[in-house]
Amino acid sequence: MRIRILLFGLFLAGIADAQVNVLPELNRQLPESRTQFPGMRPLVFFAQDKYAPGDTAFFRLFILTEAERIVAERSLLTLELLNPKGSICAREMVSCQRFGAANQLILPDSLAPGFYEVRFYSDRMTMAYGLTTYLMVVGEKKIEAQPRTSEVLTFHPEGGHIVPGVLNRVVVRAKGKVPASAALYSDEGRVSSVLFDGSLATVQFLPQKGQRYWLEYTSGEKVSQQDMPPVEADALTMRVYRGPKQTWVLDMAAGPKGPRTASLLLIARREIYHSQEIKFNAQDRANLLVAPDFFPEGFSELYLVDNQLKILAYRPFYIVPKANGEVSISGLPESAVLRQDMNVSFTVSDEGGQPIQAALAIAVIPDEVRLRPLRTPDPTLELRSSPPGFDWTLPASRIDQEIITMPIPPKVVPEYPLLIHSSNLTLMGRVISNDPSNPLPYLSRIVIYLQNDLIQYETAIDGSGNFSFPKIYDFMGSDKVFYKVIHQGKLVPNVSVDWSVNPGEIMAANQDHYLEGNQADPYGALRKKRRSIDRSYGFFLAEEKTSEVSSNFNARLEDEFQDADIVVNPGEYVPFETMRELMLEVIPALKFRYRGGDSIVHVDLYTHSPFAAQRYAEGPPLFVIDGYMTTNTRYFLSLSPKDIVSVKVINEIAKLNRLENLAKDGVVFVQTRVPEETRSFLEKELHELDGLSPTLTVSTRYPSRPRVPDLRSLLYWTPLAETDSTGTATISFRTSDIPGTYWIRVLGTTSTGHLVTTEQRFVVDFK
Repeated sequence: MRIRILLFGLFLAGIADAQVNVLPELNRQLPESRTQFPGMRPLVFFAQDKYAPGDTAFFRLFILTEAERIVAERSLLTLELLNPKGSICAREMVSCQRFGAANQLILPDSLAPGFYEVRFYSDRMTMAYGLTTYLMVVGEKKIEAQPRTSEVLTFHPEGGHIVPGVLNRVVVRAKGKVPASAALYSDEGRVSSVLFDGSLATVQFLPQKGQRYWLEYTSGEKVSQQDMPPVEADALTMRVYRGPKQTWVLDMAAGPKGPRTASLLLIARREIYHSQEIKFNAQDRANLLVAPDFFPEGFSELYLVDNQLKILAYRPFYIVPKANGEVSISGLPESAVLRQDMNVSFTVSDEGGQPIQAALAIAVIPDEVRLRPLRTPDPTLELRSSPPGFDWTLPASRIDQEIITMPIPPKVVPEYPLLIHSSNLTLMGRVISNDPSNPLPYLSRIVIYLQNDLIQYETAIDGSGNFSFPKIYDFMGSDKVFYKVIHQGKLVPNVSVDWSVNPGEIMAANQDHYLEGNQADPYGALRKKRRSIDRSYGFFLAEEKTSEVSSNFNARLEDEFQDADIVVNPGEYVPFETMRELMLEVIPALKFRYRGGDSIVHVDLYTHSPFAAQRYAEGPPLFVIDGYMTTNTRYFLSLSPKDIVSVKVINEIAKLNRLENLAKDGVVFVQTRVPEETRSFLEKELHELDGLSPTLTVSTRYPSRPRVPDLRSLLYWTPLAETDSTGTATISFRTSDIPGTYWIRVLGTTSTGHLVTTEQRFVVDFK
């Protein structure tokens, strides 16, 4: 057995030899949890830590798991950007191929400064595992944290509770301004001084039953005080500290009225590493001295639980794991000049120092958009429901403080709710009758058509009006969705659709509140100046391309639907005032009449094929006006013949049968001289469906003329630089006209499936 317990009898009073009775239930719950909620989390590497409204946030995406570091399979992920209030302000679909994805998020110009939550999730992820990171969006002023509550300090007892009669350790976190001085007081007077190291301080004291304890602190010229959690005589607590010869001491204590027995569990990666029954002696104590390898590498958790698996005491623990490889940078000078060509190499090696192949995401950014050091993620921490937001490359003592501030989980085995999501692009909604006296007929069907991708779907509508197309074709960008509702082959009028695109559950906004302060933000100020200059010179704009697309927006659909049977060019005739006159005089295949106050247009259908029986139109035709489909007869009749270039009609039954219910009553193509007006009106009736986000590349086109300024803040970005057989990759980039400190940041995936990171700074001067 890998884990060894030392000096049993010396420290522990009475340990039962029998297996603790919580194990059967725990052994049932843990595998069930692993099967139902597979542990995986998106890990995203953004080119920058800080952005301004309108920026493009380029990123490289990986999927971490408990068993492996990276998921090597395709999955479809939803990306959502949530503002500080928890509302979704941007959403896109990202295709995550083998070993991740490379994509981007274009931040809306309307974003207000603050921290925005970026959420990635798929159909296999839970609510807890889907959450990933935050982006800072800045304006001209710096973002400063504003605590939501009046509490300046938070208290975190090691083990979760303060019990009387034994030495307790409490970690104190300053949520706002760090106190200049602080001291611990009780009802009997001053206990000890408290020293903050950054935002954290540790207090050790021997609390007494019935005593009140508080911290008195000075911030500026104001003296304040805040109560500590109460001393609990009916609770358990647990401390962990170093023993002799690198061993660990597990020091457990019970209050006078606390439980006399408990089950000790050590759990890591949702596996039980150790368990035993604990009995407290007459002095309310129980101690264990355990071997140096008692705790596994990475994140683990110690629990004291009762027979019902209720958590009585909790102590998270972390040991920094050994590195599985590293990436080194060569060829980068400490100092460069403006517009200098740079050639930099990266070499990846495994834990033994041998070269290894890898795929690297590389960013070169100014210091102004870097918020935190880049670190190699540890899945044992990243895969927690609430991953701790600290840098685990800090000293061990600081990590231990940070770990203790983690909240006690509600259960040993969490019950994660699943996200509402599909592994395919999904279109769904509810059909609503706009006429209360005429409800939607039973067994109606909905027909949709993706206009840009020329794809047709049809499905049934259930008794509540709901429908779903779960197998929408994966397409890039966005598309316009035309729909019609039919019943027994006839168009159902006066209906509308309440669309939804499977948005998933809304998570709560982040707890911290951020506002703009008084000091200027260097990147925000630079971004504002750069926009003005860019608009003046326009050298970042794409080169103007000559369009080869015909002004006839119907061209693709006409080819898809085959040649028209009737073609009329109104300009060849004496001008008509109305479409009614044009149909009566020039287009005999279109019939017009009034019925019950409504204007009716029908197409005369015919057949020459022995395989297509003669039939007659039972409803209005499908109108295609400047590329957009509609069944709006009134709008068709409102067009002015003098604005029409051509009218084309498909009325051969054999052709229409191929389109099934989409256009069974005929098709009328209309090309106008005012497509901007017609398309602007008709697109209001169409639903916008988001497809997959296409991958954009960062332009490497630099201004060649010396008088044209080069104001790039992102000097270089590549999501996938592959190393050769020697483990080396080389990139080339050019510095801009902005002097200052820059960073090369690298996150890579090795051929063994592990992650490596590094970063290195350099300075750009005028000369």
